Amino acid sequence: EIGVYRDGAWYLDYDKSGWWSGGDKNFGYGAPGWTPVVGDWNGDGSDKIGAYLDGAWYLDYDGSGTWDAGDKNFAFGGAGWEPVIGKWTDGTSKIGVYKDGVYYIDYSGDYAYNAGDRTIMYGTTGSTAVTGDWNSDGLTEVGTKTGSAWMLDYDGLGAVNASTKSYSFGAGGW
Repeated sequence: EIGVYRDGAWYLDYDKSGWWSGGDKNFGYGAPGWTPVVGDWNGDGSDKIGAYLDGAWYLDYDGSGTWDAGDKNFAFGGAGWEPVIGKWTDGTSKIGVYKDGVYYIDYSGDYAYNAGDRTIMYGTTGSTAVTGDWNSDGLTEVGTKTGSAWMLDYDGLGAVNASTKSYSFGAGGW
């Protein structure tokens, strides 16, 4: 379903009508300046909301739409780092961050960067992180967008190589 986020307010199309109506839900989760994040944090097959700012993560782990004892908060990343979400190793969403051409991905799912996690050099300073299942294997791969140039890691190896797909689409600032 679709939804929008503005200054800590979430508006989600729960009834799947495509417009705001009586069956939809509004949540306050985050604050002005925070980046909204969405993922299946607990592996139940349903995406939930969250918010990120300068390395601080707040995830609605229990899906209640409010901050409560069933949720998780932790530090991962830092000021100016982009949050990234992916199903890197299985069907559960895991977090990561991107800065200056480097992805730091929490492969283990313990909300900390340590042994067993992954660092991927992909892109350059000024690139924007993009993630998706580019090769239809059910797992998330990395990519970048710089201006209108896109580089997508089709083989999932985390390196620019012969299988990398490059595209020009859109413009800088889009």
